[in-house]
Amino acid sequence: LTFTRASADDLWLHARDVPGAHIVIPTAEGLPSEEDVFWAASVAAYYSRARHDTSVEVDVTVKKYVRAIKGATPGLVTYRNETTLRVAPEEPEED
Repeated sequence: LTFTRASADDLWLHARDVPGAHIVIPTAEGLPSEEDVFWAASVAAYYSRARHDTSVEVDVTVKKYVRAIKGATPGLVTYRNETTLRVAPEEPEED
């Protein structure tokens, strides 16, 4: 998803220093609200190995600053220019 569908200016989120899913927030129609970014960070925390912690650090950066690590396991990346949010993990509601 990060490298096949996300645009360079989309926001990318991942729980800091733990295995887990990443979240991509499209920005084609404008930047998301602060509330939406915090909600997405909570979902990233929930889908990480830290989901049972009361508070999880989640890094947010722009996708253009995310790079795959050559020769590493798929999904391992490096990134820069991140902001770190501290959130409580939150399971997303089913539609």
